Amino acid sequence: PQGYGGVFDTVGGEESFRLGLDVLAKAGTLVNVAVHDQAVLVDLMKLGGERSITTSCNFLPGDYKQALSWLEAGHFRVRSWLTEIALADVPRRFAELESAGGDRPAFKLVIKF
Repeated sequence: PQGYGGVFDTVGGEESFRLGLDVLAKAGTLVNVAVHDQAVLVDLMKLGGERSITTSCNFLPGDYKQALSWLEAGHFRVRSWLTEIALADVPRRFAELESAGGDRPAFKLVIKF
């Protein structure tokens, strides 16, 4: 199938939302993780092919402080999940990720400017 079965928008801006819909496969789900009160225009034709949009934002204001304290205390080790890349390397790395199929060489790309 053309596109991705699941897309996570962690920015939540209009541009990232539209990009997410553009790369979403038929019957795919766009998950908006960055839920906020910014209005976003949606071309409803992009939802054709049984595409869906949902959110995943289940936190309370105090959760950030708690999560940061757990990270600082070493309860979670996330550094190994992060792969830092230069902005110039983004096209190449995304092509690598796309061609890797189910064997992804990276979990979370952190783009350094």
